Amino acid sequence: MLLAIEDFLLKSEANYFLDVGSGSGILTAVSLKLGAKKGIGFDIDPQAVENTRKLLCLNKLSKRSKVICGTLEKKYLHSLTGKIDLIVANIFLDPLQKLFPLFGEILNL
Repeated sequence: MLLAIEDFLLKSEANYFLDVGSGSGILTAVSLKLGAKKGIGFDIDPQAVENTRKLLCLNKLSKRSKVICGTLEKKYLHSLTGKIDLIVANIFLDPLQKLFPLFGEILNL
């Protein structure tokens, strides 16, 4: 995944990066370090969200990122419709498939 993110960011500008199932936050942090301007992470595990926030703070990336504890819902992304340039999702296939229509709405295509 890290190589795919690096490849994408070397070829394209990313104003917004979305990490669904952010876990430790490493993908969000790497994306911001490699050039994404802003990152948004979601995870349903409060400890994962706290770990992500700590990682982003330690790397001085907190001002360019937001981490939300919960599932990805349209209400969180209403202002980003058509603006997300890159999505990564480290979640099970079933919930991922349910999110595909939302991904289509928020992606900058």
